[in-house]
Amino acid sequence: MPRERRLVGRQRELVGIQSALERQAAGAAATLWVQGEAGIGKTRLLDELRTRADAHGHLVLAGRGAEFERDIPFGVWIDALDDYAGALGPDRLERLLGDRDEELAWVLPAVPAPSGASLPTLPEERYRAHRAVRALLDAMARHRPVVVVLDDLHWADGASIELAAHLLRRPSAAPVLLALAFRTGQVPV
Repeated sequence: MPRERRLVGRQRELVGIQSALERQAAGAAATLWVQGEAGIGKTRLLDELRTRADAHGHLVLAGRGAEFERDIPFGVWIDALDDYAGALGPDRLERLLGDRDEELAWVLPAVPAPSGASLPTLPEERYRAHRAVRALLDAMARHRPVVVVLDDLHWADGASIELAAHLLRRPSAAPVLLALAFRTGQVPV
């Protein structure tokens, strides 16, 4: 039988996690920042969030930055959302997003791009992709609260950071909890 992993000395952080989940249960968007030095237990706190959110029936999606994958645009978002979006399939995505499914294909490889579609090159086009990700999260959260956990964001690529910053500036109107973990002073958000 696996031994229960208890968090010791993290009462303030656990209260913050519980508070964010309660705001989300009330229908509001929420954000959690977990920052600190390497080895301080950021990932363990995110694991606790995931466990509690899962126990409450929330949809939990997680991505993680990797030191040697900084060249992959939207890498942490692909890690978090790609499999789920791919499992929804093109028809359901179109019903959820309408004409924004093309922009979502710019971010997530599992989303089929219409023939002839090209990747965004101008900043204005990238923001359309950001809005498409927000629309996807909002649509998913209409059915049940969504928790997006992005760990090791200090190793994320620039496009991932830009998308996270967009969602922080323009939070969801739906019960979406965005949890970001990074080393102190290493993420430009």
